[in-house]
Amino acid sequence: MTATRTRFTLAGIVLALATGVLLERPLAFQTMRIDSWWVRHMAVADQPIADLEPGTPHHPPIELTRAANTDHQYTFQRYDNDKPLPAIRGAFQPPAEASVVPVSNARQLLRALREARPGTVIEPAPGDYFLQQRAIALAQAGTAVAPIYLRPQRFGEVTLYLNTREGFNVSAPFWVFENLRIRGNCPRHQDCEHALHVVGKAKAFTLRNSEVTDFNAPLKVNLGRYRDGSVSYPDFGLLEYNVFRNPSPRRTNGPVTLLNINAADGWTVRHNLIADFAKLGGDRVSYGAFMKSNSHDGLFEYNVVVCENALPADEGLRIGLSFGGGGSSVSACRQGDCRREHSNGTMRGNLIAHCSRDVGIYLNRASNSTIAHNLLYNTAGIDVRFASTSAHLSHNLVAGRLSRRDGGTATSHGDRYFPHCTGAGLLPCALARNIKPAALPTLFSSANDALSIED
Repeated sequence: MTATRTRFTLAGIVLALATGVLLERPLAFQTMRIDSWWVRHMAVADQPIADLEPGTPHHPPIELTRAANTDHQYTFQRYDNDKPLPAIRGAFQPPAEASVVPVSNARQLLRALREARPGTVIEPAPGDYFLQQRAIALAQAGTAVAPIYLRPQRFGEVTLYLNTREGFNVSAPFWVFENLRIRGNCPRHQDCEHALHVVGKAKAFTLRNSEVTDFNAPLKVNLGRYRDGSVSYPDFGLLEYNVFRNPSPRRTNGPVTLLNINAADGWTVRHNLIADFAKLGGDRVSYGAFMKSNSHDGLFEYNVVVCENALPADEGLRIGLSFGGGGSSVSACRQGDCRREHSNGTMRGNLIAHCSRDVGIYLNRASNSTIAHNLLYNTAGIDVRFASTSAHLSHNLVAGRLSRRDGGTATSHGDRYFPHCTGAGLLPCALARNIKPAALPTLFSSANDALSIED
């Protein structure tokens, strides 16, 4: 690869790496679990991701065809032992005993939320809804056979503008939010903390096919303490086919983490676009998503995480995905035990890109973590930190390094690391030894068409 002005698209990179086509020798990641998903469900603009000429920082914004999509409908939510099952594409047909409540303005919407009962399906008419109060309390419980829905008929028809500090405060189980655009509408960034605050008894919360923007921590999950001294944990949440991002850096000293999941077991985060979470105040450290506070059995799969998508790199540090985040206080941890921030977590099939000033994956006191079949591009790599962290890594492609520090341990099987691939020269460094140069023009020219195929 001698031409200094050759251009490549991200779609071409993914297709080349995930399928192993035209490789000089077989590589372990040819059988990556992500290949069929990428080929079927991801499409990007047919633009160059970067020049091979050093010092060129430009890359086109990345989009997902299945995240927050106007054309997609999903069947009524199902559960298995109180755990939400993944979505099934198809017509939405609530059971006959469900109560569909149409609303057409903010006042009607708030009333319907207050009066919701098991089986209520609140259906906002197309339009913009402006909501202003400290928080919108949702304390009524659904059930596994009759969840409570907030759901316009189609994504893109309804936008909720929240001038609220906490947004929707969900403290009861079996709520489903679907097909929504939720935007922070506060005069100061510090006044729009969360769009969705899931606490205490709010197990089995689901957010699907929605877009959430303009919040410091759009989704916050944490334990709930009650007057009788009891403590509850909002376990088994499901986030799928959503977009989480901010159009501008957040001017706040508080935490900036798009998915901030604490002390809750069994959460699944899949098929989401998580991007642009810059922070201008305080320590200037921000995360795309983490699970921490002695949580267990979390799953990040098939997500696209782009630290610097529309918002270019600045002096802040943006970290892609993490088990453990920046650590927790004892009061925030499950059962008051912070010796491990997360246990038995899995990250698989994720694309993590353009975290140019920090790592793509950070494991902080994360016990028995499985990190498999991920692609990390233009990040500092993977950081395994502290003695209580143990990780099993397999078949990852990492343009960056694997760092074990402060006693962290990790095994690696079938991974490929390019520790000297940094900055704008990262792509040719990572690919030069594996793909025949003569095959590149044909391979990359057809990649976008192949990657836009839907099932």
